[in-house]
Amino acid sequence: PYGSAFTRRKIEALGCHGEWREAKDSKQLFITDEGHYLLDLVFPRGIDHPEKLHEQIKEIPGVIETGLFFHLAKRIFIGYAD
Repeated sequence: PYGSAFTRRKIEALGCHGEWREAKDSKQLFITDEGHYLLDLVFPRGIDHPEKLHEQIKEIPGVIETGLFFHLAKRIFIGYAD
């Protein structure tokens, strides 16, 4: 929580809008087991270079992880209604 407003401003300067995640059944902020806040991001113009963005966000003080994951899936299955 310390410095979270600074961290949020630095992240949003990368072209997104963030909202603090709220706990279910309350208007309190969600706090992780380690005592951190979660900032849910929306990139209105999309993300052109996600790996570069991941590195930029990770360099911001206060960021623990990005939620962008790479090279984890070996196969993707796509289903259709038909």
